[in-house]
Amino acid sequence: LGDLGARPPAQVRSDEARRLLEQSVEVLDGSEGADPSRLAETMQALAIVLFREFGEHANAASLLERALALEQGVSGTRSEPYARILQTIGSLQFETGALAKGEATYQRILEIFESELGADHPWAGSALISLAFVRLEQGKLDGIEDMYRRGLAILEHAYGSRHGKVAVALNKFAQREKVLYVTGISGSNDTTGNDCVRYGFRPNFYGGTAGHA
Repeated sequence: LGDLGARPPAQVRSDEARRLLEQSVEVLDGSEGADPSRLAETMQALAIVLFREFGEHANAASLLERALALEQGVSGTRSEPYARILQTIGSLQFETGALAKGEATYQRILEIFESELGADHPWAGSALISLAFVRLEQGKLDGIEDMYRRGLAILEHAYGSRHGKVAVALNKFAQREKVLYVTGISGSNDTTGNDCVRYGFRPNFYGGTAGHA
């Protein structure tokens, strides 16, 4: 406990989240009759913590493969929960530079959402934007802007132009076009990404309090 007290609060929260999720996975994995979907969901949550907070990409990938197999056994390969796990896999592939695999994963996600939820569903719009950006990172420029604008239009229609999800999408576009983007509608870390970006800015309404902390 003394060691935890000496660490930054964010690291303490990450450590605690990891500990609790690992315990949950262990309990669910060892429980007879446990819900496979719940186990898959918990594995997915743990994988996100591992690769985003601790950089343990290999461990995260292994957990996600197990989670995907569990969910496939419950709901098949065309379900929303299955596609949600694929989204995390795609994010991991993008972060580790496995862009070709990431493109194939996001294409699969888009096909599932469009087929099962409809081409105008906001999850399909988000998948379309993610696919556009993973292609952009590979230098595949043909059709990128049209894909992005179509995805953004879907999000704006579903959520309204002031929604935080629209702000996140616009910030990604600002990074691509190298233009400044300052949002006044969302203070979430997701607006500009958890990592530093060059052209995007967001308000911090509690900057003084955070600075003192």
